[in-house]
Amino acid sequence: MSLLYTDFIYVIFIILAGIVVISASKTSCYVVYLKEKSKLATTFFSVILLSLITALPELVTSITSVGIDEPLLFFNNIIGANVFTIVSLIVLDVIFVSKYMFNNISKTNIKMIIILLVFNILAFVNINLPTLVFLETKHIMLTSYAIIICGFNLSWLFLFFIIFYGFFIYRMFESKNEIEEDVSTNLTKKAIIIRLIITSLVLVVTTVALTKVVNLMAAPSNEGGRGLGQTFAGALLLAICTGLPEISSAFYLIKKNQTNIAVGGLLGSNLLNIFILAISDVMYYCESTLELVSMSESYLSFYYLFKIAIFIYLLILLKIISKDYINKKIYLLPNIIIIVLYFYMWFSNKLIT
Repeated sequence: MSLLYTDFIYVIFIILAGIVVISASKTSCYVVYLKEKSKLATTFFSVILLSLITALPELVTSITSVGIDEPLLFFNNIIGANVFTIVSLIVLDVIFVSKYMFNNISKTNIKMIIILLVFNILAFVNINLPTLVFLETKHIMLTSYAIIICGFNLSWLFLFFIIFYGFFIYRMFESKNEIEEDVSTNLTKKAIIIRLIITSLVLVVTTVALTKVVNLMAAPSNEGGRGLGQTFAGALLLAICTGLPEISSAFYLIKKNQTNIAVGGLLGSNLLNIFILAISDVMYYCESTLELVSMSESYLSFYYLFKIAIFIYLLILLKIISKDYINKKIYLLPNIIIIVLYFYMWFSNKLIT
């Protein structure tokens, strides 16, 4: 077992990463086929189905992190992965610049960008607040971070997000279908569903295994790892692996001219990840997760993660509002700014905890 995890760990990593990319592409393919065979709206397949499948590994990690009493570990992974995912969307916009993705973005996707922007602004403000007590009785306490009932903590921000997310999903089903290029297949609906289930299971299991391998690679040498966790390359590798399913799916979908499903899948995955964070906050009832963040040694990393996320979403909205681009260089200017800023933060170790 020792040889398996030390001498061959990089080989295992490459194999698992390859399986994740292939299974994510196949899963996206069957999601598109199922959309063509069904009468449900594009938003259902991007915001619900695709984002749920690609976010399942994070859900498993969430339950594990709470179980081992490490809520900050999961919080860092999710927020870091969300930022990396949205930066990846910016990179994909550069790669497929001829498609002008943000010029033809759907109203549902714009709403998701606004929701994500507002959440990151509120979270940024929240972790910088002092702990203020507004009400304290024998069984109830209201603080600037949470409501505490009989020792049960629930962050205000996550409570409102759970309610708002549920309302958003409900309203989403009332939205009109988005027009995308048709993709034909000879497979029956039943065959598509069976293959979708199989590829989804392969994707989830492989992603969880890949995460465990990367965590082992990041562990210190004296704990049997490769010590990559404290390096730029290692920390970036962790972020890439966490967002690999979403990125692989988006790349495939954009190639197939399913840009709104691709963008919706990435944004929907980010929203679902935050929803999972909110559920984890409920499960970890001892303390408010956001209050733990504000008092943790990793506070500065969270500070910069939220700050860069806010900046990215603002620039994306600017691109959408200013649609009348003619020159590709002008269209790509916000993308270049975001990419340079993101990697500057990495190289300066501001995003490495």
